[in-house]
Amino acid sequence: NGVRHMIRNFDHVIDIRHWHRLRVHMRGCDVHAWLDEQAAFALCDRTFAKGRVGLWTKSDAVTYFDDLRLKTVS
Repeated sequence: NGVRHMIRNFDHVIDIRHWHRLRVHMRGCDVHAWLDEQAAFALCDRTFAKGRVGLWTKSDAVTYFDDLRLKTVS
């Protein structure tokens, strides 16, 4: 309903002079995220069992996204 909730904070300094790879896998409630092939976090979140993918950046951040891929596994 248009209200965002933080499920996990990833406090990390990111070099803005380079492209980075963000990878997220979700199966059931298990969510695993990696930044540049290093584990960022893993957790169980039951908020969304199915739905859509959205990209969002905080405040006035200038962010570019490229090569978004979505793969579903039955």
